[in-house]
Amino acid sequence: MSGYRLEGSPHYIIDGYNVILHGSYAHRKEEIGASRERFITLLAAYLIKRRVRMTVVWDGSGSAFSRVANEKGVRCIYTAPGMSADEKIVRMVEEMRNRQEVTVVSDDRRHITGSVRNLGAQVLGVEQFLSLVGGMKRRREGPGPYEGEREAHAAGKTADDLSVEEWLTLFKAKEHKE
Repeated sequence: MSGYRLEGSPHYIIDGYNVILHGSYAHRKEEIGASRERFITLLAAYLIKRRVRMTVVWDGSGSAFSRVANEKGVRCIYTAPGMSADEKIVRMVEEMRNRQEVTVVSDDRRHITGSVRNLGAQVLGVEQFLSLVGGMKRRREGPGPYEGEREAHAAGKTADDLSVEEWLTLFKAKEHKE
């Protein structure tokens, strides 16, 4: 399937880790690679039902170069080291002719959503997008999927407010649990 080549159809550009690490999607004991795969499968199922294009941008590819792959009809872009998914998404929108057809999916208000709105693209929050594609998980009480998330939330911090060190702590806590 070449879902992302449908000219004139809505194009969703998705900040991949912003979605799969969101509390409405993340699963407590799931490895990050499994989360990515489950998310791509969800998007592929949505592509079958709707005439849309989907591009997911992931931070880092594990190699010195960025790479683009078509996974189940979903275009996946893995950024090279030194370029964040946010930067890549803004550059992609800047280079597009029909920006009004683009909807960027992210909750990252610091950089990406303001920038792409100023360029003429639409913005959709993670929860709204997950609701649209059927990816909302059941709400539950208790701590989030990653150790330390409850403390960050209690301190009034959102994902945008966490420092690199705090993110690394959350990722390390996830790695040690598995």
